[in-house]
Amino acid sequence: MDAGTKLRLYLSVIVLVLLVIYTGPIPVLTLDSAVQDNFYVSCMKNLGDQSRHSDYCYDRSKGNDGALPFYYYFLPYLPAAVLLWANWLFKPNLRLTAENFPKRTIKVLLWFGLFVATVGIVFQLLSVASTHVTFDKAHVILKQLFIFAAPLVAPMLFYFLVGPIAPLFKTRKEKIALLAVVVSTLIAFSVLGIRSWFGMS
Repeated sequence: MDAGTKLRLYLSVIVLVLLVIYTGPIPVLTLDSAVQDNFYVSCMKNLGDQSRHSDYCYDRSKGNDGALPFYYYFLPYLPAAVLLWANWLFKPNLRLTAENFPKRTIKVLLWFGLFVATVGIVFQLLSVASTHVTFDKAHVILKQLFIFAAPLVAPMLFYFLVGPIAPLFKTRKEKIALLAVVVSTLIAFSVLGIRSWFGMS
C-alpha cells in the first residue's frame, strides 16, 4: 500500500471520528431525555398516578435520579481517545503538506469552537449563579461540558494528527479556552457542592 493510500485511509478514519464528536451529543441527549421521561412515568405509577405528585416526580426526573450515568456524556469522545492512543502507539507519521492542509476551513472551525466554548463558560457560571441548578442536578453541568467542548476539540484533533510538521498557526488561545471550559466546570461543581453543604438554595 503506497503512502498516498495510507494517508487517505487515515484521513477517512479521522473524519469519521470528528463526525462522532460533532454529532455525538444528539443521540446522547435524546437518550437522556428518554430516561427522564421513563423515570417520570415510573415515579407517577409508583405514587399512584395522582396529579399532586406530578411536580415531585418531574423535579426528580430532571435531577440526578433521572439522569444517565455520567460516563455516557463522554462516549462521543471515546473514538478520539482510541485514535490518539493508536497514533501514539503506531506513530504513522501521515501528515498533510502545507499546500494540501485545509487551513481556512480549520481556522473557521477553531473560531467557531472558541465562540461555543466562550458561550459555554458564561452559561455554566450563570447556571450555578441561579438557584434553579442545585447539586441534585449536577449532571446538567456535565452535559454542558461535553456539548460546549466538542466544537473546539474536533478541529484541534484534526490539526494535531495531520497538520504539517511546521506549524501553520498557533492554537494557544484554543488550548486556553478548552482548559477554561474544564476549569469552569470544576468551579461550577465546587459552587454547587458548597451550596448543598451549607443548605443554600
